[in-house]
Amino acid sequence: MTRAHDQLSRTADTIEQEAAEWLVKVEQDGAPETSRALAAWLAAHPRHRAAFLRISTAWRRADVLKRLADPNEEPDPDLLAPERPPTAESITEPVVQAALAALRPPRSSVSAPSQVRRFAMAAALLVAIVGAFAIFSDRFASAETYATAVGEFRRVTLPDGSVVALNTDTQLRVSFSSSRRKVELIRGEAKFEVVHDEKQPFVVAAGETAVYDVGTAFVVRLRDPKSVDVLVEEGRVVINPPSENFVSADEMALVRGNTIQRRAVDDIRRRTAWTEHMLIFSGETLSEAAAEFNRYNRRHIVITDAAMSRQTIGGAFNPNSPERFATAVEKMFGARAQVTAGTSGSSEIRLSRGTH
Repeated sequence: MTRAHDQLSRTADTIEQEAAEWLVKVEQDGAPETSRALAAWLAAHPRHRAAFLRISTAWRRADVLKRLADPNEEPDPDLLAPERPPTAESITEPVVQAALAALRPPRSSVSAPSQVRRFAMAAALLVAIVGAFAIFSDRFASAETYATAVGEFRRVTLPDGSVVALNTDTQLRVSFSSSRRKVELIRGEAKFEVVHDEKQPFVVAAGETAVYDVGTAFVVRLRDPKSVDVLVEEGRVVINPPSENFVSADEMALVRGNTIQRRAVDDIRRRTAWTEHMLIFSGETLSEAAAEFNRYNRRHIVITDAAMSRQTIGGAFNPNSPERFATAVEKMFGARAQVTAGTSGSSEIRLSRGTH
């Protein structure tokens, strides 16, 4: 995992628990120094304040502190009922019951250490309740899946007006809620032209990489879960916040495992030519060009000569016409193109050195 992922994981896994622990501390110890320490923690990051507010709200709804103060009164399960459709209750019921069990003290006298343990247990379980509500909320967000077949191109306008261009053999899932716009790139490559909205960040999740944007144009290509390319055409994005891996216009980020390499690019149009149904090469090797064509076609190009595969090529081509590319290679390099049966059942175009 990258350092950015470690930071993101800490935000998800730790801050909510810290917020619950702070809630317990201030309830048990109203000393000024405790309040000052809490204030410093809240001021350290906006996510601290948001987490503390969520946990505090959960406690108030459940009237947890009042129930702990009165060990002979049974908590009312309806206090924890979410304001959601009926199915939400069935999803969160096991967590709610666990929280109620933790809050229900024994009929005998309760020692101070036991009281502290119940506070901590109840706080931790309420964190789980809040998390369950968040997951359920995501399920109720509007969601849609879009895909392209090999060689297909598709342009989609999203509910907010943003436009997504799907390259060949691409699949993505779009889910919008009141707090965020999320796209999961399952495979392939897509270009995003995002409508500006500071209150609803636009997030593209690709493998282990998350790209956050407010309003810009950028391309994300998922090579594998640990290998993602991010190309920014306009504006700026950040990779795996709260990191500071910003990528600005005319820049590209290569996410490879636990490293992120950022570099300037001066050929945005060439790199995004697929949105105009073209492939533009400028010094790529024949091997690289063939691999790019193979993304768009079931009839693959195979270069049989290693030396010839290292020759470089330039020009604009239709991605769905590997035959025309093979003809150009024949003319430029004196190669010989032959269509043969491929190993997967479809035919191949085999390029070899021509005989003189």
